[in-house]
Amino acid sequence: QLSNVGLAGLAGAGAILFFHGHAVKNEHASEAGRLAAEAAVDAVIFNVVVQEITQRQRPFAPSHPGDFFTSGGRAFPSTHAVASMAIASVVAEEYPGTLTKILSYGTALGVSTARVLGRDHSPSDALVGSAAGFLIGEYVYRHHHNNDLDGKVVEDTATDRKSVV
Repeated sequence: QLSNVGLAGLAGAGAILFFHGHAVKNEHASEAGRLAAEAAVDAVIFNVVVQEITQRQRPFAPSHPGDFFTSGGRAFPSTHAVASMAIASVVAEEYPGTLTKILSYGTALGVSTARVLGRDHSPSDALVGSAAGFLIGEYVYRHHHNNDLDGKVVEDTATDRKSVV
């Protein structure tokens, strides 16, 4: 359950950034939410394709636990790991402060660890999923980030405060 909460928290953070950004006309926050969603969708699509090819059984499967190329297997890589790390890497790039990186990557790492400790995935499922998610998130950020938003002063209409994004 902890992995579900962590993934929902990261997805929720992206949604909050998107909707809050639109509400207060903060283009940077809106972009962060949009790119986080894009990275998550790309990660899930990637994962569905790889899981269909590898068909790895989960560690608790009644027959052939952990085996690859076994009909019905959907463990490799971990969808939770791929999606959470994709979102985390976008958020960490959009807001490159130390605390943001600790919180986003720490949450994604917690999601992956919970999948392994809960015996839902083998360590390799989580490790490959995390690496793939990181690369997908980085790709989305590098190719779709609006560089014009870097260093731009924005006004938060809800608080009448200006900040540099």
